[in-house]
Amino acid sequence: MNAFVLYGILLFLLWTHLNHYKIKVLLSLLIITIILAMGVSRIYLGVHHPSDIFGGYLISGFWLTVVILYARYHKEKNKKT
Repeated sequence: MNAFVLYGILLFLLWTHLNHYKIKVLLSLLIITIILAMGVSRIYLGVHHPSDIFGGYLISGFWLTVVILYARYHKEKNKKT
């Protein structure tokens, strides 16, 4: 879950600061692949059940969404003042 959120925030920051669309898409695909590979590896190694991984993805996605929405809100709030 921590890696999902860490890579997600990293992707969000890079997405907002990079100008080249092709680089944004390439980084997005790379980070999504890393996140999915980590989940699949946990299942393959027998450390977690698939439902654990799916639940972790849902919770992490929710948390990442909250953080990104807060960051955008905070940016807009500071822009107005």
